[in-house]
Amino acid sequence: MDDAKKLWANVPQELSDRWELIVQEVGKNLYDTRTKTRQAVGTRPYKGLPTDEEELHNRWVSVRHDGEELLTVIRDNMKTSNDGKLLLPNALVAQILKSERRVRSGGYDDPLPVEGQS
Repeated sequence: MDDAKKLWANVPQELSDRWELIVQEVGKNLYDTRTKTRQAVGTRPYKGLPTDEEELHNRWVSVRHDGEELLTVIRDNMKTSNDGKLLLPNALVAQILKSERRVRSGGYDDPLPVEGQS
C-alpha cells in the first residue's frame, strides 16, 4: 500500500493533468451515451417493458381494488435504500397517480365515491 502511494506521489504534474482530462472526457461521453440510450428506450414503467398509455391504465384498473395484486406490483418494483427506506420508481408512482386521477374524473372505470358526495 505504501509503495503505491510513493509511486503516485512521483507522478509528474503534466501527466496527472492529462489523466484528469481523460477522466473528465470519458465521464462526459458516458453521460451522453446514457442520455441517448434513455431517449431511445423511452419510459418503461411496468416491469421494464414498453407499454402504451392505454395498457398502463387498464393494468391499474385491474389491480387498484385487488389488495394482493397491488401489493405484488409494489413489491416487484420497490428497492430498499441504505438507511432502510422503501423506494419506488418515480415513473411508477407518476403513472399510478395519473391513472387514478383519470379513473376518479370519470375515466374507464367507475370512480371511487368522493367524501361528501352521494
